[in-house]
Amino acid sequence: MRDLTLGTHIFNPIAVKLNETEVIPAIFKLGLRYDANSKVSVFTETELENGENGILKAGLEYKMIEQLQLRTGFSTNPAKNTFGIGYSLDNIQVDIAIYRHQLLGYSPQFSVSSTF
Repeated sequence: MRDLTLGTHIFNPIAVKLNETEVIPAIFKLGLRYDANSKVSVFTETELENGENGILKAGLEYKMIEQLQLRTGFSTNPAKNTFGIGYSLDNIQVDIAIYRHQLLGYSPQFSVSSTF
């Protein structure tokens, strides 16, 4: 089992100007995952977009059983709290989450994914 994973995502490293008023921003993300043990994982991510304040994200995942995961997280700028549950069966993953935005309120999310 790996204990520490580092990842990065770079989107549009050179900000592209579409016209006089529109620019596709450059976005840089750096993330870290730490598996404390076989049941608990801790996640952090920083996100920088040109011309904007940085965003810090932190999350925690707890595997109640191998197939069932509980998740919670927090991000800044603007502040958001997130909660979710995931269920995996063979190569299918089902996730349900909800987050609370300080101005917009609650937003539910649902996803189904498969690996092959």
